[in-house]
Amino acid sequence: MLRPSQLYPVLDWFIPEPMRLDEEQHFHARIFLISHLFGPPIGLAIFAYLYLAAGAFSFALGVLLSLVTAFFAYPFVLRFRCPFPILACISLIQLTTIILYAAYNYGGVYSPFLAWCLVVPLLALFYLGNR
Repeated sequence: MLRPSQLYPVLDWFIPEPMRLDEEQHFHARIFLISHLFGPPIGLAIFAYLYLAAGAFSFALGVLLSLVTAFFAYPFVLRFRCPFPILACISLIQLTTIILYAAYNYGGVYSPFLAWCLVVPLLALFYLGNR
């Protein structure tokens, strides 16, 4: 089992040096990285289920697949010193887009994807703190 102390060097490789000096920003960046390294596989598993349930690949599924896969790029964008608050806001907008697009295409107002809307403000709090 991977312990947090073993994971920190991997996460810290993505965090620019100026962010590592501020303890609060360093904490927020680690949470951002954990969610963007381990979250997309969960999303891809959901869309694999949608593909198996539908029995065919659709345009809507392709759009969702590309949007979820794009989350893997965020750690590398952070590494190349994109301003963290802007990157976090773009990530939250992308997550909201995925939720609403999936809800529209898979169930409408009865879609199980709408429950994920509750996660967006929580992630905003974890990423941006009390800003």
